[in-house]
Amino acid sequence: MTSIRKPNRRRLGILIEAASGQRCDATGKVRHPTQQAAREVLAELLHRPDDPDRELLVVFRCRRCGDWHVGHREAP
Repeated sequence: MTSIRKPNRRRLGILIEAASGQRCDATGKVRHPTQQAAREVLAELLHRPDDPDRELLVVFRCRRCGDWHVGHREAP
């Protein structure tokens, strides 16, 4: 019998906390000071089964706050 591995949510919390927990005033998204930090969070999010649109997640630089965010791009 095979077992289904549950995602490690503690790791994701640590990564978001490392982003200082601040949110962008314009978008409400978590602010990441570097592109690398945002990519690490993206890598964790891609393994979460509770988001059916997770393949649409991207890292982008915010024009308003200048930090990096993780968000969904529009479906094709």
